[in-house]
Formats: sequence, C-alpha cells, structure tokens
Amino acid sequence: MSVRILDRVRQPEYTGENRCVPCTVFNVAIAAVVSTLFAVAWLPLGVAVFAVSAVTIHLRGYLVPGTPTITSRYFPDRVLRLFDKEGDDIRPETDAEDGASDIEEVLISSGVVEACDDDLCLAEEFRESWSQRMEAAKEAGRERERRLLAESIQVDADALGLEENGRLAVNFEGDRIASWKSHGAFLADLTAEQELEDWCDEWDEMRSRERSRVISSLRVFLEDCPSCGSRVVPAEDAVDTCCGKSLVNVTLECEGCGDVVFEGRYR
Repeated sequence: MSVRILDRVRQPEYTGENRCVPCTVFNVAIAAVVSTLFAVAWLPLGVAVFAVSAVTIHLRGYLVPGTPTITSRYFPDRVLRLFDKEGDDIRPETDAEDGASDIEEVLISSGVVEACDDDLCLAEEFRESWSQRMEAAKEAGRERERRLLAESIQVDADALGLEENGRLAVNFEGDRIASWKSHGAFLADLTAEQELEDWCDEWDEMRSRERSRVISSLRVFLEDCPSCGSRVVPAEDAVDTCCGKSLVNVTLECEGCGDVVFEGRYR
C-alpha cells in the first residue's frame, strides 16, 4: 500500500494523540469476535481478518462506522473519563507541530514577538521588515523565489522546481521534497527564515526541524496575505471526537485570493 493511499485512509481527527481509547478497545473487541468466527471455519482466514481489522483501526481510529457517535452517546461519562488520560488540558495542535512553549520562548527571547493585550503580537519592527521581504520576493517573481529557496537549503537552484496546483510543491531532481498549503504560506516561510537569521542569535545552532517549527508558527500572526495583499481572515470548524471532546480546526485564509496560510487544531 503506497504512502498516498495510506494518507487518504488515515483520519487524523481519530488517530495519533486524538485517538480515543474507548473507541479502540470497543473495535478491537469486535475485530476479535469476528476474526474468531472466521477462524472456526478456516484459521488463516481468521488471522487475515484480524490483521486487516487491526490495520484499519490503526489508520482510521475505528473499524465499525459510527463508532465515534456510539461511544460518545452510549458510553457512560465515567468510562470515558477512565480512558481519557489527557484530562481537560487545552493544547494547540498546529502545522508547527508540538513544542509550542519552546517556539514561544525562542520568539520572545529574540524580540520577534512581544506581549500585547494578554496575548502575543509580532514586534512592529519585525513585522515591517518581514512584510518588506515578502513584498520584494513576490515582485521579483517565482524564479527569484526558487533561487532563494535553493540558497536556504543549500542545493543547486537548477535542480529545484516549483509546482502550484492548489498547494505549492517543491521538486528536487524530479522528486517532491516538500509542499505548502498555498503560495502565500510558502512565501511567508521563505522570507521568515531570512528574517529570523538576523533576529535569532541561536538560529545557526538550531536543528532543521526546530527551525521549521519556528518559521511556520509565524504564519499565525499574518494580517495581510503574502501573495495577494488582501486581509487574512480566520475561520473555525468544531469536530466532535468519540471521547466526548471537541476539536476546533482553525484556518487562516486570504480573503481576496483564497490562499490558506495556516491551519491548526485546538482542544
């Protein structure tokens, strides 16, 4: 099964850290019963049925359609609480991944963000400089963007290709190596890295994964669209999980051109 097929099968809202243990236990029990019935007729068939069921539960979070509704509606609250090891903690889950507190510390210590009205905002000097970089890169065109990216990841620019079809994908020697939700998101990250090199003293010592998380987290502060200049507007969409919780999907989208510059999930 290819990675792309697996990605289509996966349901992030019910797997990983969002996995509901009651759902999993309930479905594994059903898989065991069904597999046993098949095994009575022919043992290899029973084993195969259980294996397929286990993979399905792993990828989708459940086997039986409607399980999230069943467990949320009919399982007693005390049972759901028993399995709910995370309690009522509220933690952001963004495309900048885990480590939100570490990212915040880096941005504050570098002077990139500052406290404002019980929240965090970009420092005005950083915002202006970053905006100027985005505007300059956009006006220079895709060829300049491609070469800036090549400089950033230290590869031959002629081996890099940018492909836009809803998302913006980066190809290296014909193979896809990265993608962004939109050209606006790509442009923001590309120029944010240049800016952070000047602001963050420990930038050179940070690992690539850490840098990526810091860079992408800055998109949550965008007010104007990097690609079309329109206003960036938020949208929220609540998703109920099978453990009785709600996840809120937050999207930041350019009002004028529809570019999605940020997506995050909050409990």
